Amino acid sequence: MWSPGEAHGYHSLTYGWLAGELVRRVDPKKRTLGEFIRDEITKPLQIEFYIGLPFKEEYRVSPLDDEKTIHSFTDFNQYRTHQAEIPAANGIMLALWS
Repeated sequence: MWSPGEAHGYHSLTYGWLAGELVRRVDPKKRTLGEFIRDEITKPLQIEFYIGLPFKEEYRVSPLDDEKTIHSFTDFNQYRTHQAEIPAANGIMLALWS
């Protein structure tokens, strides 16, 4: 679509995988991105955010449902999807109303 060096065009999901692999390679503990975020960010700040949801928290996840579209959220509502560490597309966190 363009000459080399003029631009780039990575898909947003690709950026997540690249960031996750970068963390794994530079982290002395070789943690996954989900483990790194949990240990270095969410635990110290006492917030609930997961990339790779633990099974004990699955009961708290609200299913996706959008009757206005023809999209199927079946795969996104499965625990196996919640458990997967998909860096650019699978963050699950606590929602608060005030």
